[in-house]
Amino acid sequence: MQAFCIPKKDETNSDITIKDLIEYVAFPLREYLSLRDTQSSNDLPILMKACRKKFRMYGTDEELIENLRKFKDFPECYRFFNDSPMNRTPKVFESLKGEKYIHRIDLYPILENIAVNTIMLPSPVFAKIINHYIQRYYPKHHTNVQFVKFRPEMFEEYKKEIWKAYLTAFENHDQVHEQIVEFIKKGEYRKIDKIFAEIDPIGYNEDDSRYYMNSYRSMPPMLRKEMRDASVIYVQTHIKRALGTLMRERNEFHFFKPFVDPMIDPPTVRLFEDKNEQYVIKSEFFDSINLLLPLIDRILFEEDRDVGIISTISLTDIMEFYGDHAKKIEFIRYPITRSKHKGAYVQGRNRRTFCVLIADAFLECMKFLISHCQIFQKIKDFNVIQIVFDEMEKVFHADFDSPCFFDLQFFKVMKNNVFAGMRIFDNTPVREIRDVPPDGFSLKMLQNELQYLGLLKLFPDIEEHAKRVFPEIEKRKNGEFLRTWDLFEAIEHCQLIGFLEKFPIFAVFMHNQKACHMIMGLQCVECNENWHDEFEITRNYKETENPFGKINIKKEKDEREREII
Repeated sequence: MQAFCIPKKDETNSDITIKDLIEYVAFPLREYLSLRDTQSSNDLPILMKACRKKFRMYGTDEELIENLRKFKDFPECYRFFNDSPMNRTPKVFESLKGEKYIHRIDLYPILENIAVNTIMLPSPVFAKIINHYIQRYYPKHHTNVQFVKFRPEMFEEYKKEIWKAYLTAFENHDQVHEQIVEFIKKGEYRKIDKIFAEIDPIGYNEDDSRYYMNSYRSMPPMLRKEMRDASVIYVQTHIKRALGTLMRERNEFHFFKPFVDPMIDPPTVRLFEDKNEQYVIKSEFFDSINLLLPLIDRILFEEDRDVGIISTISLTDIMEFYGDHAKKIEFIRYPITRSKHKGAYVQGRNRRTFCVLIADAFLECMKFLISHCQIFQKIKDFNVIQIVFDEMEKVFHADFDSPCFFDLQFFKVMKNNVFAGMRIFDNTPVREIRDVPPDGFSLKMLQNELQYLGLLKLFPDIEEHAKRVFPEIEKRKNGEFLRTWDLFEAIEHCQLIGFLEKFPIFAVFMHNQKACHMIMGLQCVECNENWHDEFEITRNYKETENPFGKINIKKEKDEREREII
């Protein structure tokens, strides 16, 4: 798989842009970054260094970059980020039957990698032109999400065709070489067009001609000299012809294809896996089933009534109610892989739409209110912003009986509305979370920080919540000591627990979404259990009456722990 799919490692982080960062961070920071983005070049490291204080909750720059890369690594992410389709490493998925599959769209970057790595011309121009050519063939229509069986022998066939084109290019090389060089020197590009069009009469067009001219004129002298190498130009034209033939004639590249016996090529449906839950998008499942049934036997299903909501059906229910039909489908196991600060984006009902699990959407809204608006530090009574919670309840309600996805276009509108409702508190002064000492923080320091931030006014029991949150933070720490961004996360989850106690309707919502475990230290009333390992917590903290006896606390930390606000 590596030989076909994995491009060379990008040591410059050029696959991560300021626009990616803007999408990843919370709403108030987006506005700040958008302003800076219009005033400077796309130099991400410089921007991150300048904004380091505002990014304290996201960890080090290296951790933030890695989380960004994980966040934007999903099929057809280029559509969402308006990015290059090639800035992604294709993934191999496994079906319930143990077969290996890849997203159909990933055949294109795989084909590019095979072409560039098979010929290996010492020319950045070659790779650039192959990239441009393959992008022209990317399907623009909005079909359903499709997968194809991963067959290494198929990629060997691509390689064979590309290598054959490479050898063919040298059969008449000497005859054409001098002509092309002379035409380039004289700037007679139309005559070069004629040569290329004869080599690739179907694939070569005006777009190629303009691209060659513009590329040549805009190139620095060193690359312009390289462009004069007739061998590179001539060879790449033959290779492009082979690539075009593959993409036009091979069925695996076609999203619209003739009917094939489902026993040979069964329809594919994504089976999302999140912890112990397995479910599929309801419309995706029934659309696939109905493709296999006569019109009279097709299954009618109720469309989602809530705007922007994409409902699911569990694998258990599918097997119970539609077992005979389900046998004709290949379920592609699709793990939900979250980055540290953001829910996972996935394609929705078709290739054009993108969505996020609605539980992740709720947590993103709460993180925005807690860590960026700091709203619970600014208000004395929940009634002040009750209208905001009423609006949230219209989306995050308890009527869903299975996990749901939320369309990102509608989610964006909702976030804008919530953000607008918080603007009246922009000038309300609040205390900021303080930096953690080099040797970390303890439970007592966490409790003192909650007091320092004034959170006991709205959440009188928040120090008790801290006792459950702190062990969870400790178990997840990355390194020897807890750091400032761990403190942000701990304070965030303490407030989340307090909020859910005040507004149990949202706790029921999280329970129905099978997402109780996403809130550290939460004791779900609906589950009647703590989702986390209480035995582990008890074992670690019952050894002594002073749970911090084993921690080497410095003088600075002593002062923070003894603090009385």
